[in-house]
Amino acid sequence: MKIEDFEKMKKIAEKEIRFENNIESATEMSSRVPNLYMKYLDLYSTEFKELNKLKVRMDKKYGELMEHYKLNDTISWKNESEIKAQINRDDKYYEMRIEFAQQEYMVKHLEETLGNINRMGFSINAFISLKKLLMGIP
Repeated sequence: MKIEDFEKMKKIAEKEIRFENNIESATEMSSRVPNLYMKYLDLYSTEFKELNKLKVRMDKKYGELMEHYKLNDTISWKNESEIKAQINRDDKYYEMRIEFAQQEYMVKHLEETLGNINRMGFSINAFISLKKLLMGIP
């Protein structure tokens, strides 16, 4: 998912997991929680899979660069930290790291969204019970 699409999805998610301060809205939301959870679990699974693919590609590129700087470069680097500095300066590897960081951000946000949805069921039930109690309904 592109970061722009993700930002749009975040706004939609914020709207989807809110409910008004009344029993009708809370009850309606309570019935939507399982579907919301499945929707965001599917998104999470897709984005987590993409994160893993990026990690594998990044590790492969890192290995190729390590081999180059250790064995095939015209300069003989003295230690690992010098080689790592050269690897981190590589434009393609740098772009891969940026892409990985963005993907990781999306996955972490989706994890938090799933956690919020999961806790929402308990919050809604507590809210409904409190409202009933305050209204004198057993």
